[in-house]
Amino acid sequence: MTCQATGQIHAYLWLINGLPPSGSRVQLSPDKRILTIRRLTRRENKGPYVCGIQNPFFSNRSDPFTLDVAYGPDTATIVHTVDEYPVGANITLSCSADSNPPAQFIWLQNGQSVSNSATFSIIASLSDAGTYTCTASNSFTGLTHNASKTIIIYAPLSKPTILTSNNTAVETKDFSLTCNGTGQIHAYQWLINGLAPADSRIQLSPDKRTLTIRRLTRRENKGPYVCEIQNPLSRNRSDPFTQYVAYGPDIATIVQTPDVYPTGANITFSCSAKSNPSSQFTWLHNGQIFSNAASTYVTATLMHTGTYTCKASNSFTGLMHTQTKNITIYDGPDTAMIVRTPDVYPTGANITFSCSAQSNPPSQFTWLHNGQRVSNSATFSIIASLNHAGSHICIASNSFTGLMLTQTKNITIYAQLSKPTILTSNNTAVETKDFSLTCNGTGQIHAYQWLINGLAPADSRIQLSPDKRTLTIRRLTRRENKGPYVCEIQNPLSRNRSDPFTLDVAYGPDTAMIVRTPDEYPTGANITFSCSAQSNPPSQFTWLHNGQHVSNSATFSIIASLNHAGSHTCIASNSFTGLMHTQTKNITIYAQLSKPTILTSNNTAVETKDFSLTCNGTGQIHAYQWLINGLAPADSRIQLSPDKRTLTIRRLTRRENKGPYVCEIQNPLSRNRSDPFTLDVAYGPDTPRIIPTVDQYPVGANIMLICSAKSKPPAQFTWFHNRKKLRHSAKLSITNVSLNHAGTYICHASNSYTGLNSTKHKTLTIYAKEKNTTLSAEDKNLTINAEFTIYENLMKHNKTINSTSFVIENGTAVLTCNTEDEDLPDIWWYFNNKRLILNDRMTLSEYGQTLTIMPVKREDSGAYRCEMWNPFLVHTSNSFNLVVSYGPEEIKILPKHVHGQIEVLLKKKLILECWANSQPPAQYIWQVNGSSISGNSGNTYTISQASWEHAGTYTCVAMNKVANTTISTKITVKVIEKYLMKPTLTISSIGIIMDNGTVVLTCNAENEYSSIARENAGT
Repeated sequence: MTCQATGQIHAYLWLINGLPPSGSRVQLSPDKRILTIRRLTRRENKGPYVCGIQNPFFSNRSDPFTLDVAYGPDTATIVHTVDEYPVGANITLSCSADSNPPAQFIWLQNGQSVSNSATFSIIASLSDAGTYTCTASNSFTGLTHNASKTIIIYAPLSKPTILTSNNTAVETKDFSLTCNGTGQIHAYQWLINGLAPADSRIQLSPDKRTLTIRRLTRRENKGPYVCEIQNPLSRNRSDPFTQYVAYGPDIATIVQTPDVYPTGANITFSCSAKSNPSSQFTWLHNGQIFSNAASTYVTATLMHTGTYTCKASNSFTGLMHTQTKNITIYDGPDTAMIVRTPDVYPTGANITFSCSAQSNPPSQFTWLHNGQRVSNSATFSIIASLNHAGSHICIASNSFTGLMLTQTKNITIYAQLSKPTILTSNNTAVETKDFSLTCNGTGQIHAYQWLINGLAPADSRIQLSPDKRTLTIRRLTRRENKGPYVCEIQNPLSRNRSDPFTLDVAYGPDTAMIVRTPDEYPTGANITFSCSAQSNPPSQFTWLHNGQHVSNSATFSIIASLNHAGSHTCIASNSFTGLMHTQTKNITIYAQLSKPTILTSNNTAVETKDFSLTCNGTGQIHAYQWLINGLAPADSRIQLSPDKRTLTIRRLTRRENKGPYVCEIQNPLSRNRSDPFTLDVAYGPDTPRIIPTVDQYPVGANIMLICSAKSKPPAQFTWFHNRKKLRHSAKLSITNVSLNHAGTYICHASNSYTGLNSTKHKTLTIYAKEKNTTLSAEDKNLTINAEFTIYENLMKHNKTINSTSFVIENGTAVLTCNTEDEDLPDIWWYFNNKRLILNDRMTLSEYGQTLTIMPVKREDSGAYRCEMWNPFLVHTSNSFNLVVSYGPEEIKILPKHVHGQIEVLLKKKLILECWANSQPPAQYIWQVNGSSISGNSGNTYTISQASWEHAGTYTCVAMNKVANTTISTKITVKVIEKYLMKPTLTISSIGIIMDNGTVVLTCNAENEYSSIARENAGT
């Protein structure tokens, strides 16, 4: 391509897609007028292309030119469809190929033309099967591409039938089925009971057309059977075929009846055998046929004794089976039989005696008790008493036959046992001592049994006497051995239990425990001392301060003063057991620190000089700390005295060391900070900067030169032209410039306070201005209009704000807009994308470069940015997110608690959550009974399975390390076995209670697993 234009053309310029040419295939002529593209591509080289012409004062560009590249056709593609169709299906074939101009298409079937379009359709018949070829061509490029697809057509399959290998299927023989069908059959499939064959006795021919069953069975192989024929687009199934399997007879079975009969009895004989078809039956008596039926009967006589045989046969299968039964006939009586009843009875039970014996005629019966006649009937009854125990004999006789038989039964009678009682070895159960319980009962006692908490004794410290009547507990404990205890007495028909007996074990006091609280307090704090010790009966408590008696209660409080410091001892005693334990806690008291002040080494801070600050404070000061811009000193030029009271800055700089500075005094319970102190560092002037930087101007132009130099206090400026003084000002304005204005301009900056000065030179060249010229391009008729701007950007795009990062609420925040032109006016500030409106806590420096907020509040948190203006343009800094640190405050512990107490069931889960309002978010520490818990620094504390040891005081401490602030709150956790039902109160006295009389109040509560709550006596 050639850029065609006329006029005073100094240079040609090409743009492709708005960018200069960059590919290795794009080449330019030496004068850049002609652009050549090697190996043109359709996508990368379509443009648009623009050419431009230039001279020192004018430029112009052509209209965009886009290439239309001819290509293709690319590889022909047939739209993906299936390769197999049934007769009558609608088949659509479609071909495509990427081409410019678009490709022409021809379709061939088996080499014969069938269509000249990209897409065509047919209704499928068997003659439409074969190979289809799509040919795509482009007459413009002369290229051609082909694509082929093979189509197969299938006709529907007709229903098949099942043929058998013979007419009869006989059990244990082989049998075959063949699937008979016509058409385009690709595969055969068999289904037995709707499932594919899985039995190892089922065998299929290689083409699966014939199915053979090895060793046919009546149940597993009756079917039904279905065969299916298949091709890729059609399938059909036969009607179900069910096998009729001949078998049997199986083992002959005689219906079970007695083997012994009295004369005259009706005897029925019945035989069965599984067979298909049904069996024929024959009965033989001692080898002689007497019936041809499956069932027959006779009336018993002595001649009917003998062997009876059932013969089952199947004339179809030729199989036969037999079964034999022996019958005996008696006249009687037979063995006497006493009806089975228990051998053991309680007194008062109804006992029935019944006797029987087979006899013809029936037997006569006589009953004897311990040899004495008591009844002449087969059955009689009695009401059991102890004198009915002994031997009972039944005598069965037949006066006709003269036979007699007897049977004996022994009976035992037991009386009801009375309730036993538990006797103790002594009156008092004391922990670590042995203690015995004895089960006291009367009557026919065969055995003793003990239950502890409803279970049999299992502890190795529990010992039983040989008869198990006495239970001894070795080394008694308060929890494991309190019971309740129950003893039980037993005989075969009776048992009874004592009332439950619970041990009240005396113990303690155990180790005295002072509730964990801090060891250090400020003056005026409310300090509560609380002591506990497990004991029965409850302990008595005494408190000593530095050895002096101060209280006789478990808990007492004081208002902290310096004389309360020292040792506090709790003494827990039990007058019943004579035991005593002590525990001691040491307390330290601190007074509040007053606000410190910052003293300086001299009145003036000068850049590059050393400068010292001293923290001045009074009181119990343990440590000093310095903060610069809210952070600890980190610069190697910052040095601290050994006690960190004095901070010295080596080689002071204007930016890094202006502060603000804060000093803090500390002791373990108090800290205080000075007011912020900001250094006003004198410096400069630095080397001046002249804007704009353009050095060449046409005659008649208006020029504004601005000189600036960083300096504090601000510098004074003087302008010189060719060594001749012009004026005292930062700005120099020249209107309607001429050739006489060319030359060297000098800006001289000075600071009378520091005595320093510096200069900057700038040389201007003035050109005679030419008239605007219109140039025309032959190819595109483009017009080049040249314009020239004499101003440049006064600021770079990377202007930033420096800030003190985290600022603690009520402290001071200082934000500075950093520019290279610090003395330029018109700096605007924005807060959360809105123009900042100053309040009474905000001040700006002289040129608006520094924004100070004092004191800073949490509502001042947000996004700040600065914006600088000059006569030519405006620039904006990136946003800076100021975060005001506060808190923690409003601390609370969840779940909700009542009067500072939370109850949790024994062995249940409890999750404590602590929350406090803080920025940044608070860090948490949990304490149990005053001791910190390692590994629990989150806002939750979890008790996975509550035990008695988890009861106590839980304290959540919330900390803000940025604000150096800490608060805490606490709750009491009580572990209970089960929530108690509401108790009732009963009074032993009725009516009016007399003065100095006695009254007993009883708290009644019922709960199988209730805990025992011990409270102080009250009204």
